[in-house]
Amino acid sequence: MSAKLRQPAGLNFGHPPETIRFWKRLVREALRISGSTPLYVCSAQPVAERIAELDLAFEEFKLPIGNCQSSIRHWLSCKTQPARPLLRWWRERGCDIEVVSEFELRAALTEGFTPNRILINGPAKHHWLPKLPLHGLSVNFDSDAELKALLPLAKKLQWRVGLRICTSQEFDPENPKLPTQFGFTSEEAKATLQKLKRAGVALEIAHFHLRTNVASPAIYERAVQEVADVCQAAGVTPKFLDLGGGLPPRHTRSRSGDVFNAGWGDLRDFAAMLSRSTKRFPDLQEIWLENGRFVSAGSGVLVTKV
Repeated sequence: MSAKLRQPAGLNFGHPPETIRFWKRLVREALRISGSTPLYVCSAQPVAERIAELDLAFEEFKLPIGNCQSSIRHWLSCKTQPARPLLRWWRERGCDIEVVSEFELRAALTEGFTPNRILINGPAKHHWLPKLPLHGLSVNFDSDAELKALLPLAKKLQWRVGLRICTSQEFDPENPKLPTQFGFTSEEAKATLQKLKRAGVALEIAHFHLRTNVASPAIYERAVQEVADVCQAAGVTPKFLDLGGGLPPRHTRSRSGDVFNAGWGDLRDFAAMLSRSTKRFPDLQEIWLENGRFVSAGSGVLVTKV
């Protein structure tokens, strides 16, 4: 690496000058302290900026979500940037964390997150979650196998229960012609919601996760409407609508060179879409977002000397 920390030719993704200066300063300081590479430099400042940007999009419009003045809750996607200082910084801000594995759950607990501030997602959680029978978790069930294995624990430990619904807007990003294999189909979800009713467990969370780098707000809108159809058909009124993640970060491109966020305008358009499309959830209290790359993509760099 040269003394001037030049950016390699061909890797200019359009970052503004202030971003380049920010990382050059941090890298110089890291090299001064460590003296050797490779090393990974992580900063919470870009994470805070992205969260503030999302919040501002809703605050500027002062739009109600659904039929009430609902709030937005951000869950830190642990798997996207599982750096211990970042988790600690997030917890000290009083924010919540989303985990998808036993390792991530143990990491969140080690860093001081209480169970009521932890959301459990991901498939096959019934193989590891019983090892940590914690009271007050939020858990989105992903399959019938999970439901059968974990429902007794959910009742005993008073979990906040959700269901991941697989909408028609989902597909495998690496194989776009193939559907995703996660979550309940619409028909499966309707039957499962009836099972929860008979078991005396209220559905509090309606959840979907589309994929990374969702191309436009309109795709979210169609997915929200599908979830609303399922809930209405089953006669349930969730308090929380969990959109997962998927907002594309800036300055990222596909292998073919296409800009991932080309279909996104101002984030206020996203806020307006949610205000329109969530009116069919009469008891809605919060919108949950679990954006990984949008929030964390600009928070770290790998430094090597060549």
